[in-house]
Amino acid sequence: MAFADLKNDYIFRRIFATHPDILRRLLNDVLERRDAQTIEQIEYLPGEQLPVVEGAKLSILDVRCKDRAGTTFVVEMQLIHHPGFINRVVYNACKAYAGQLKEGDWYTKLTDVVAISICDFDLWPDKEQDKKGLARVPMLSRWNMTERASANQGLLQVQYAFLELPKMPDRRPEGPGADLWAWLFVHATELTEIPADLTPGPYGDALELANKAKFTVAELQAYALLLVGWHQVSTSAAVFAPKTLSIHPSKISASMHASMRARSASVSVIPARTKRRRSVSRLPSRLPSRFPSAQRASAISSTCRISSLAFSYAWSSATVNFALLASSSASP
Repeated sequence: MAFADLKNDYIFRRIFATHPDILRRLLNDVLERRDAQTIEQIEYLPGEQLPVVEGAKLSILDVRCKDRAGTTFVVEMQLIHHPGFINRVVYNACKAYAGQLKEGDWYTKLTDVVAISICDFDLWPDKEQDKKGLARVPMLSRWNMTERASANQGLLQVQYAFLELPKMPDRRPEGPGADLWAWLFVHATELTEIPADLTPGPYGDALELANKAKFTVAELQAYALLLVGWHQVSTSAAVFAPKTLSIHPSKISASMHASMRARSASVSVIPARTKRRRSVSRLPSRLPSRFPSAQRASAISSTCRISSLAFSYAWSSATVNFALLASSSASP
């Protein structure tokens, strides 16, 4: 039994964007909602915040939902620490808050927004905090505006929570909570079976959904597409220079899977017969025909998100390209 990486964009959406009970448990654990504060029910919202006007920056979020009280939660998995990441988190949260109102609406209609970022990197490294003489920021940190003198937390309209996976404890947590989610995000690919002593419920359900043995061929292809894209961006980001990587899906090895940990790329599909590049704009009609319509839509959505993210990173005019060789059965 082998499990897919829960941090993979396709897998993250497969688990948390379609199974509200699992997402609700993640939210309650990360936000430490207990008793009367427990989130009992959520409603999914559109995952993409499209720009209001042409030329506006595109905010890309993995999952958006709202609870009964009207609080909006925006949840994202971030694998690479690019310049301006914190600013982007604040921008997205404020945009979600301001975007609730339509022209003529009263400000009383506004409800709280909580932005949750799961980071596969140290956002506030302990060494840097120690060097500056500042208190260390824990793996799970929550932020909101507080009045300095009285410490009054009266401005809770926009809140933030960060889960920094590298700060995860060495051993698997014994009980449920954010620590256990962090452990699953980091170690799922190393498991060969669901641990017998794993806390039952959403944690085991998340692993079941990541069990690659239960994936269809199309789902495995969509997963592999994102993995190769991550690898290309990771390589390109290391040298800060554009590159093109051409890999046939059949050549994707387990060792390559382990290294594919970045987040974005500009994707073009090149049929193996012609070696002629297809533009990103033509991608939707050029995916292999064996993709079922739902999987084609999912792969196209993830690919477009990857392409958009590639241009959001401050890489000046450098363009990261990734060329995926489709199988010989793909139409020219």
